[in-house]
Amino acid sequence: MIMLRMMIFILFFSCNAWADLNYLVKSVNSLPTIDGNANDEQWQHAEKIKVQDAIAGHEITFSALHNSDSIVILISFPDKTQNREHKTLIWDKKESYYKTGPKREDTMVLKWAMNPQVRDLTLSSDVPYQADLWFWKSFRTDPKGFADDKNQIYSSIPNNKAQRLRSKNGSLFFLQRKGDSGRSAYQNRILIDKQGDEEAKYSHRQPIGSRADIRAKGKWLDSRWTIEFMRKLDTGYSDDIRLVTGSSVLLGLSRYEIAGRKVDPQLEEPLFGSGDVGQLIQLSLEK
Repeated sequence: MIMLRMMIFILFFSCNAWADLNYLVKSVNSLPTIDGNANDEQWQHAEKIKVQDAIAGHEITFSALHNSDSIVILISFPDKTQNREHKTLIWDKKESYYKTGPKREDTMVLKWAMNPQVRDLTLSSDVPYQADLWFWKSFRTDPKGFADDKNQIYSSIPNNKAQRLRSKNGSLFFLQRKGDSGRSAYQNRILIDKQGDEEAKYSHRQPIGSRADIRAKGKWLDSRWTIEFMRKLDTGYSDDIRLVTGSSVLLGLSRYEIAGRKVDPQLEEPLFGSGDVGQLIQLSLEK
């Protein structure tokens, strides 16, 4: 009897621990400035909720507002160190070429369900789905004031170029991430001859097209990141989720890149690439 009660408690807790949070995105006349400071008066009108990160084990604070044109989102989470470099190249004297080093940037991912029937956005879902990713990167996108814009396709259809994953019931799924149309805020640098002992692997540029949809800016202060996002409710691009006032949409948050990779102890940030969503937010946009 005691064992049965324990099993019922565990089942009840596990089913409710990741239940959807309901959040009303209030309509306001003017939106805050996207600068990562979060000291604009408009944020006083937004409710704050806390979401447990599935991988990092700490809470992410979330707020949102919208007007007739755009939505703004405020994210905050603890981080003892500020990581503003990504895959910095290190010169190998013996081999005489640059190798990718262990440094990884801080990131934040907003994962939107493209289909309203989807209820599971994890990388172990038993049901296929497509998601719109708003991917803020402290080195690659933040200097230009943007978040990257991508699509994540979690499919049961075999694909040799996709990451192979197992769902909760043991089924095989295939994970792909595709950049939206246009041009990203960064590009690879091609270095053949030695310049310095360490060199940035990426250079910055102005994004264009659908990959320039999301304005974003982050600030790290007192061991905490604060990041603000802004995007039009309807961008006009088919690869973006269309947000409609008076309706709702499912959203997941991840502190780390959602790439289906395992923890890598050789990296400066071992959890980089192993992110996933946990508790989901049912976002309703006030008319």
